[in-house]
Amino acid sequence: MPSDQDHDTVIWLDADRADLVQRVVHAMGNAPRVVGIGGPRQAQINQLAKQLACPHEDDIRKLLIDHPAKFLLLASMQGVGPSDALTAIEQGFTVLTLEPIVSDISQPALSEPLLAAAGAGPSRSTTGRAAPGAQPPLTSVVWLPAFERSKGWVSAADPDLGPPQAVFFAGTGQPTDCSLFARLFDAWRTVLGVVAQLPERIDAALSGPLPEAPENPRGITGHINALARFANGATAAVQVSDRAAQLERTLQIISPQGHLLATDTGYQLFDAAGHRQDQSDQKPQAVDYATLVASHWKDLISDTNTAKPPTPTTVRDASVLACCMACLLSARTTQPESPAMLLKLHAR
Repeated sequence: MPSDQDHDTVIWLDADRADLVQRVVHAMGNAPRVVGIGGPRQAQINQLAKQLACPHEDDIRKLLIDHPAKFLLLASMQGVGPSDALTAIEQGFTVLTLEPIVSDISQPALSEPLLAAAGAGPSRSTTGRAAPGAQPPLTSVVWLPAFERSKGWVSAADPDLGPPQAVFFAGTGQPTDCSLFARLFDAWRTVLGVVAQLPERIDAALSGPLPEAPENPRGITGHINALARFANGATAAVQVSDRAAQLERTLQIISPQGHLLATDTGYQLFDAAGHRQDQSDQKPQAVDYATLVASHWKDLISDTNTAKPPTPTTVRDASVLACCMACLLSARTTQPESPAMLLKLHAR
């Protein structure tokens, strides 16, 4: 039986994430035990540390050294960087991150070890067949809350739809939950896990409060719509927003054999003629972002959510990051851009 110390956690956040972190900790219940809070000396963070009766550090290195624990939850990347995450991994932490740790694939000295540690996450194919000898991904870095671990997606019957012809992913919500960059990252992780290859071209547009797309993906906000074309003829449409009133993540996969619709809470499967073949017992319902984070974290702790094997093609987070960068570049140039070219430019 694991002890309470097996789930000890330190959390790094900023003032904007204080309410979310409080709700996540509440949703987790008795585990994990928070033994340290890190972040700027701001009133919201000081108050959270007092509520949790744990020390507050404004230096992440001191937080990691003085408060050894099982998990480091990165609710924000403000004031920290990839090197800090590497330090945590080297000290034995499992890093849980709500934001992409690496935002620039042009820094291989920092990003390569982190991308290797993050691996692909447990992705899935539409055939359900794993490659011979496929190894489970490393878990030093865990992305929360990954759509690929949502209840609706995991509970789907892994239908043999054959190669998808069209994939649609929508991820919307408020900036108090996560950044637009995080939503875009989650979207491309999901899409690449389904199609299992890199798009040839991505044509994207950014709308909202910004006059133009910034070079730094952490600075984006508003709404992104992107269309991707793959070498096998498939297409994917990605729609993400951090300015939407409602939280929603929806995945649709369409092939000649059928149509799968999955949300965070349920799924529906139709054959080519439109007849419903299967569905989850749980009806689609409103979800809370903190609940999604807590659900994924609980699954990680209990190690019961193991329904999906690795896919034959490993989806590395470098490819996901390249798709995100291609979206921003396309939004600036108003022309389709190649993720593969970006990887080549940075020797990936």
